[in-house]
Amino acid sequence: MLLRRKEATVRRELSDVPCRHRSSAPPPRSPPRYIVGSGAMFLVKFGGIWTAASLLASLVILLIGEPFWADWILDARGITTEGEVLSAKALPNDSHGGGSSIIDIQVRFQDHRGRAFIVDKYVVSNLVAQSGRQKVEYDPHDPSVNRLKGGSASVIGYWALMPLSFLLEGLFLLGFGLHVARRHREVRRNGTAGAVPELET
Repeated sequence: MLLRRKEATVRRELSDVPCRHRSSAPPPRSPPRYIVGSGAMFLVKFGGIWTAASLLASLVILLIGEPFWADWILDARGITTEGEVLSAKALPNDSHGGGSSIIDIQVRFQDHRGRAFIVDKYVVSNLVAQSGRQKVEYDPHDPSVNRLKGGSASVIGYWALMPLSFLLEGLFLLGFGLHVARRHREVRRNGTAGAVPELET
């Protein structure tokens, strides 16, 4: 009887103890879906800044006087005529430097329709005629595109192509960075991280 009472007491005590289940480990976290490698982010940021700066420089250069392709137009279809020199002022020059002086010249001419236009250019002194007449080339479709005979219509000339080359480089870096970033997103979305190598910065 005594033994049975002890067994009943033990069972009662065990029944009062709450059942403790082993805590299960949290499920593994899924990899982030939109993580982009640091190398790709560097290419996107650097390429974007490089592109914006080159585009701004290109626009500023193109707004300074005639664009460089104005000389192509005059070489292809320019008409030569004579104009009257209104003024020709030599800019200050280093007397010890040698070479030709820069002349700020204004020449008035008439196109084939009799309309008057003025050439206002900075040219070297050897292009300026000694007489009061000066040969001028102009575009018959747009006589405002003009130059002195043997001179240039564009102020900067082919130097304007330099920022354009930088612009192409920036677009390449930006496009390549966006391509790598898109690949990283696809890899992360498919849960196969590591398939695309990281770009070192």
